[in-house]
Amino acid sequence: MGKYNHILLFMDYVSKYGLAYFTHTTNATEFIRAVKWVKNITKLLMKSEMRDLHADALSAYLSKHITTPWRIDNSINLHISPPYVKHKNHELESFIQRLEKGTRIRLSFMIDKEYKGRLITDPIDLFPWAAVHWIQGENATLQRIYGIYVSPLQAATNQVTVPQKANLHPFGTVALLLRESKEHHKYELPKDIYYYLCNAGLDNMLVNNY
Repeated sequence: MGKYNHILLFMDYVSKYGLAYFTHTTNATEFIRAVKWVKNITKLLMKSEMRDLHADALSAYLSKHITTPWRIDNSINLHISPPYVKHKNHELESFIQRLEKGTRIRLSFMIDKEYKGRLITDPIDLFPWAAVHWIQGENATLQRIYGIYVSPLQAATNQVTVPQKANLHPFGTVALLLRESKEHHKYELPKDIYYYLCNAGLDNMLVNNY
């Protein structure tokens, strides 16, 4: 997956809003960064504090010297998924399967495209960007939530009556990058080819990791 080795997927139980955080290892420090990032995103979008996190595999990320003090200081409750939420597991499992399929389809768009004078034969380094692109599209796709058709983003932001336009271009679309010429104060096209990969929104930790 490029320079990353792991992906942590988060989903809001109610809105089905999904987020992805990429890590190099499974140590507690990176896990805390991921949870902190998700906590900040939910606060900005949903105007509420994330207090509970349910997961089936937390042991690999727990540390009494790192995770526990941070969790206590930030009032975060980490739970092994209890029986009463087990019926929700299939939603995240389906999310993972569709993410993998959608990401690989997007990577196939980049095969044999030219980049820096060479043809791309193995686009695996673009996996994180393709995954984020799929998630951004999923979060903007209408689903039946609350008995009505809204996108997960609408449900997460509680704007279920106002449609939100998704400005998402196809993955790998050739992009024109205009830059100002210092000599003539005019805009000119660079010689290199640029490709659109995904939006640089709040939900993109590759760009906005805070």
